[in-house]
Amino acid sequence: KGFVKLGELEFHGDNIEWFLPIDRDTGSLAVIMITKQGGGKTTLQLNIANDAIKNKEGLVAIDYVRDNQFSQGLIKMYPDIKVIKFDNINDLDNFSFPEVEIDESSTPFERKVQANIIATEVRYLLDSMATDSEPLTRIMNKYLSSACKIVFVYRNKSLFDVLNVLEEKDIRHDFIDKCLNDGIFTKESREIKTLKELDNTVSYGRIQGLLDRFDVITGDTILGEMLESRQSKVNFVDIMDNSKPVVIVMPQNVFTNKYSKDVLCTYYMSRVRLAMSKRKDFNKICRVIIDEVHQIPKTMNLIKDTIAEPRKFAVNYILSMHSF
Repeated sequence: KGFVKLGELEFHGDNIEWFLPIDRDTGSLAVIMITKQGGGKTTLQLNIANDAIKNKEGLVAIDYVRDNQFSQGLIKMYPDIKVIKFDNINDLDNFSFPEVEIDESSTPFERKVQANIIATEVRYLLDSMATDSEPLTRIMNKYLSSACKIVFVYRNKSLFDVLNVLEEKDIRHDFIDKCLNDGIFTKESREIKTLKELDNTVSYGRIQGLLDRFDVITGDTILGEMLESRQSKVNFVDIMDNSKPVVIVMPQNVFTNKYSKDVLCTYYMSRVRLAMSKRKDFNKICRVIIDEVHQIPKTMNLIKDTIAEPRKFAVNYILSMHSF
């Protein structure tokens, strides 16, 4: 018995319905669907999404498969569902992390702790942008973390501000001066000393590999526009705690570059993971549905490292693939 129906079983001539378990712990375990093309994955996921919405559960659906049959079906059933799409500049999301709320009236220490959380997510994201398998080096991490920490102690900042701090001396010193004037850091703070090193040509050359990661975004029209956007279209904590559905639609005719699609999926899944630890109501299960995950290997690396965590936060991954 339950709310989210998986199918029917014929038993001694009777059709018995079977469901995802009702209890939170078991019902939040990851669901992996494996079948051939045309085996019914998309239909089952659509039915699960419909049941989740009907029973007022949270839902995050990421759809990048072919002609977006999943999202089209979901939007047809629920015309008012929140949709994030990328075919209009006015609809573009941005590269920020609104799930971490920065209260500028709180203490410097509290603000730095929150900024450090965002810095960790940015490192995950930039690691996914590597054109090789090598993670960020220690020196790259040092400069990236310092830039993130002086940027994200302020509200409504994004990855665009981090890139500007790394690249532009005047902007970098504007942030440094503001942090010093506001008493968040001191001149002796490691972050301040680290960023001032970038004024030196030799030190700046050390972050070239880090800046190369950003080329994945700046070199792509859609991702580049998102980088410069100042609006955030969704807060995944709100989706989870207030049982709201959202579907992220990536049309294949727009995202012809599989690499850009994978980076974007990694970004959104990192925010989902961040929202898990920030949500307040763990009694409401939130379903996260992704079809054909074998198309997004870098996103799957992120999911793989945290596949056991969602159950603790009442988040249920529902993933489909053609093989293990």
